[in-house]
Amino acid sequence: MKIAKETTVAFTGYRTAKILRSSNEPDILQTIATELDKTVLCLHKQAYTTFLSGMSEGFDLFAAEAVLRARMKHPEIRLIAVIPFQGQELGYSDRDKERYKIIYELANEVIYTDESYNERAYLDRNDFLLDNSSVVVCYYDGQRGGTMYTVNRAKLRALPIINLHK
Repeated sequence: MKIAKETTVAFTGYRTAKILRSSNEPDILQTIATELDKTVLCLHKQAYTTFLSGMSEGFDLFAAEAVLRARMKHPEIRLIAVIPFQGQELGYSDRDKERYKIIYELANEVIYTDESYNERAYLDRNDFLLDNSSVVVCYYDGQRGGTMYTVNRAKLRALPIINLHK
């Protein structure tokens, strides 16, 4: 399937542990899930129909689940799982491996950006997300890492960024 960049949204954000460390809010994960649900529906109303998830544990999986929930009411919504390499999920908890598997199976399309792990695998995946989207939805509070890389590159490209971090 071809990705129509002008109607495509990419997600980027922290792993669960980093989210929990960076927030004092006791229900932060539920808050993020709720905000993602609202954001996906709002973007859909603005004619965005394709959503790219990098499938990392944490924000990416929450975002993919929000897209799948929205797709139940709006079947034209597409989820594309953009995976950096085969076996990305092997280090996840059993619960997150199960979530990953369900999302993987329900995605409209799965794209691997690299065949196997290498030092650039996650960066290649993040670049693919930006190359194929016109809006970025993130959870970012300034901490270093892959999310910072992706947000900074989105800014350089003048892509609109919706940050769900409060």
